[in-house]
Amino acid sequence: MSNKEKHRSSDAESAPRTSNQPVKQASFTAQYQGPLPLPAHLEEFERILPGAAERILSMVEKQSAHRQEIEKIVIRGDSRRSWIGLFVGGFLAMACIVGGLLLASYGGQPAAGATIATASVVGLAGVFVYGTHSRREERQASPIHREAEK
Repeated sequence: MSNKEKHRSSDAESAPRTSNQPVKQASFTAQYQGPLPLPAHLEEFERILPGAAERILSMVEKQSAHRQEIEKIVIRGDSRRSWIGLFVGGFLAMACIVGGLLLASYGGQPAAGATIATASVVGLAGVFVYGTHSRREERQASPIHREAEK
């Protein structure tokens, strides 16, 4: 949530201006960002509607708890999908390796069997190397990692 307020005042508005007087103008801009209004604004809400500040704080607390719960659900889902992908990928890789070895040993196709088994192992190694490399890049790009280097 972003809130902005602008105030402009002019001395020229309060007094009639003659041709020799310079125009004075002041400008003030304030900006803040966050789930809560400024304390002065909370006081103003409370003055206008008693109990409003408490209701605003309660609303912010509920929204924060809701957001944290959604983040937990997303993290659990990502973790579950990661484990399922790991097991399915491992099963498929083992099936290809075993199939290649069986084809080479009992199927009379040693070149095809060796190719299938070797391609499976190379593919697995490539996935793990790529995963390790991308996780390292993510860690190095994270603000926490950059802060720890200082």
